[in-house]
Amino acid sequence: MGKEKGKLLDRRYRLEERIGFGGMGAVYRAFDTRIGRVVALKELRQEYSEDEMIRKRFIREAQAAGQLKHPHVVTVHDYFDEDSDLYIVMEYLDGGTLLDRMNEAPGRCVNLWTALKACREALEGLSAAHDLSLVHRDVKPGNLLFDSDGTVKIADFGVVTALEREGEITTLTQVGTHPGTLVYMSPEQIDGAEVDGRSDVYSMAAVLYEAIAGVRYFERAGMRRTERALMDAICEVPPVPIRQHAPHLPVEVERLLEHALTKLIEDRPSARQMAAAIAEIEERRGELDLADPDEMATRPRIGLEPQPRVERGPLSPSESSAETLPRARVTSPSEEATVARVAPKPAMDPTTLRDAPARGPTTRASTRSSAERSALPARPPTLDRAEAPTKPRTRSPERTRARDGAVEVELPGGPTVIGGGPSSDELPRRRVALSSFAIDRAPVTVRQYRAFLEAVSRGISLDVPLLAALYPRGKDHRPQGWGSIEFEMLCPTDDHPIVNVDWFDASAYAAWVGARLPSEVEWERAARGQQGERLYPWGEQAPSLERAHFGRSSQGPSPVGQLPAGATPEGLLDMAGNVWEWCRDAYDPDAYSRYDERDPCLPIRGPSARAVKRGASWTNAPHSLRCSKRGFEKLHIRRNNLGFRCARDC
Repeated sequence: MGKEKGKLLDRRYRLEERIGFGGMGAVYRAFDTRIGRVVALKELRQEYSEDEMIRKRFIREAQAAGQLKHPHVVTVHDYFDEDSDLYIVMEYLDGGTLLDRMNEAPGRCVNLWTALKACREALEGLSAAHDLSLVHRDVKPGNLLFDSDGTVKIADFGVVTALEREGEITTLTQVGTHPGTLVYMSPEQIDGAEVDGRSDVYSMAAVLYEAIAGVRYFERAGMRRTERALMDAICEVPPVPIRQHAPHLPVEVERLLEHALTKLIEDRPSARQMAAAIAEIEERRGELDLADPDEMATRPRIGLEPQPRVERGPLSPSESSAETLPRARVTSPSEEATVARVAPKPAMDPTTLRDAPARGPTTRASTRSSAERSALPARPPTLDRAEAPTKPRTRSPERTRARDGAVEVELPGGPTVIGGGPSSDELPRRRVALSSFAIDRAPVTVRQYRAFLEAVSRGISLDVPLLAALYPRGKDHRPQGWGSIEFEMLCPTDDHPIVNVDWFDASAYAAWVGARLPSEVEWERAARGQQGERLYPWGEQAPSLERAHFGRSSQGPSPVGQLPAGATPEGLLDMAGNVWEWCRDAYDPDAYSRYDERDPCLPIRGPSARAVKRGASWTNAPHSLRCSKRGFEKLHIRRNNLGFRCARDC
């Protein structure tokens, strides 16, 4: 419900009118009676402000955003709490948003130079934020605001960041949604991987593409509008070349967008580099071969032939939003021909975009050469429900573990092939030797973990690396949200996989049952076979919902072992999708080069290490289900799509 006009908040801010309402909450124009100026008040939605964790992070991030002073970032003046509602006080801008200008433009195509200037200025603001390790995570046209002089400032720092911090479970994340607007998200955001400033660059490139072309970069004729189909398009399918929509666009702009929209985060420019590249294009405006930009919206588009109407599913993220997906424009049949990942050609002169290191607070850039990347295999195909012949299943020896009833599958030792996937941290493909080991047939369940918590409550001693040093008084091993209604919604039965446990929790459980976490090489061998012969745990067939739980097809994980069609020939279940699984290794993007020849594993050396996770989850796109896919998290992170299974030496 909106606040009444004239109400005085925090004894100084008099409300004038509501000027917007978005995913985070309402925005009001108000008058600061103490300073004598007009301000914007953003009210955090009630379901967020009632969550104590979000409240604390909101305050922390508002303080951080208040330190960010830049001519292209909306200034945060203050924040306050009144009647249990949270407000952030921001600079008021009266020039509208880029979204407004797109909606008012013919064909939703903004003047090229207006779009380039707006995005360059926003990128300059983002660059300043990235220098302070602030990542926006929700760059979209509605967050690019104009002042009365036409200068762009980017809004909502401190709001979005506060809703997604340190992996803590919240009312928001428990039900499977996340901050950000899906159609502008980067592939790593959708995958639930760690992000840095280059994730914002991807989103800004998506905004720039749409502002110029009037359609989104992934739109093709007849594409479905379900959330899973959109995730698939964003994560797997190369962008439609923008000059198919805007044939008179300078090739330099096309190449810049190709570079910024590349799927691999380490291949993208930083915000500073992309802003510099746009500035160079603007400086060369008189040299570029371009028709009158105001005429571009009315020019015929290449390959636009009428197509039969295709029924579309609902767009689930926010159908009522002003930024939901418009109807797809029809494109040429040749655009539909491929869904494989392709290596983009360089966007600009390498000296302008690649010499400086890409900035970002977290993700380390790959050390792989461009030559190695160009030789990467194509992405796996997308969804395909057609069943292909599979090899007969050859069950390995099994053993039931006494303490928790888990079934262990014993796998023979010997040489095994690892690596060779499409991401740079999956290279090189190589052969190593493994000793015989056993691994759980399925992830640890809620029932099994509850028995562990009962044992802990009675007092047990566990030998877990770093545990005693970091938690001298003992650690609370209960999953985040344990016992709450939200957790019961996430995992409603005892047969669901346990989630919201960190690396120490998983390691402690493994020690309790007389086992350990698998190394990532053991996990990969179990998933793809001794000779690395399987793309997915079940074989070469593309992911389908009969084989794996992925693509946010529900509001949480499913009970373990429900999809026997996705089992490995040895009988291992849920090795792809449902929940990511902790491994005992420290993550290193160059691990496949550094590994020893026999029983390789990079040990956790300290509390700042990042541990490997494997297998992808119910939130991920289908390409992440490949056996070679690697992920990582900080040791203390707990996520609603992250669990584990155990292993032991034979």
